[in-house]
Amino acid sequence: MRGVILPKRLKQSKAYHESTKQEAALAEEIGGRRIPGSGSRALKGDVRLAGIVRIEAKTTEAKSFTVTREMLDKISAAAETAGERPVLVVDFMPAGGHLGGRFVVCPAYVIKHITDSDL
Repeated sequence: MRGVILPKRLKQSKAYHESTKQEAALAEEIGGRRIPGSGSRALKGDVRLAGIVRIEAKTTEAKSFTVTREMLDKISAAAETAGERPVLVVDFMPAGGHLGGRFVVCPAYVIKHITDSDL
């Protein structure tokens, strides 16, 4: 007897399903747009406010999240080519008694531009 074969969409994690909502919310918050295909096409990143910022969005239900140089290089190259500032947004979903939260990773020059101060 064979087991039940689940469709791919039912095998995905909660974080996978939340990521689309995360991208839509980020786009609305900054007045930008979601990038079709989430960067799988020529235009990289997940959310963009043209000429201002390019965002790579990640959602996780894990206790930790690893930021890699490759991840930062990808969003930096895409943003800087278009004259935009690169930003990585990581949303931790509530789990194990923790409330979750949003963290932002960006180059120091982005903070300097926003605050006009050195880090």
